[in-house]
Amino acid sequence: MFEKLADNIFQKKIRSFVNDGKRLKMFVNYRHARTIFLLFESNFSEKNPEIKRLVETLLADGKKVTAWGYVPKKHTMNANHYDFKIVCKQDFDLLQRPKSELVHQLQTVSYDLLIDITTRHFLAVDYLIIYANAKCRTGIKKTGVNIYDFALDLPDSFAEENMEHQEDDYLYNYNQLIFYLKNIQTKDY
Repeated sequence: MFEKLADNIFQKKIRSFVNDGKRLKMFVNYRHARTIFLLFESNFSEKNPEIKRLVETLLADGKKVTAWGYVPKKHTMNANHYDFKIVCKQDFDLLQRPKSELVHQLQTVSYDLLIDITTRHFLAVDYLIIYANAKCRTGIKKTGVNIYDFALDLPDSFAEENMEHQEDDYLYNYNQLIFYLKNIQTKDY
């Protein structure tokens, strides 16, 4: 019951988000992105060594990176830092909307580029995406909801074949998104 209600409320929120018109959308390619907000699905141990390597790669390219992972459990085990944080169900209400502290954190910092490399659909992550103060939102299309400014539509067969290899999936998503972000040229920025 809560899932259906949560989804209906999210659908209304996304309609107002899309029709709002206040947000200036623009495509930001990799070269022009100075600040990046990376969203990922954390593993249950919350160690995320592959994500930390991705963050190090972005930092080596001169990017300022904030990485938030979502883990679908009640509590996190690790201490959160501002630039690397694991959020969990306790950070969201029953309808999977982020609590006011998270919304405040998302809206006080401006990002050039949001990269969502999650492999599964989570309503809580979708809320983080729409609340983030990012000029360009990118990710892999997972639902009929259009929350990205730039979305890749990858074949479903990849996800089905590699269901047990979640790390391979998000690394694949990351590599695909970075490839296109590096190769698409724009005069928007």
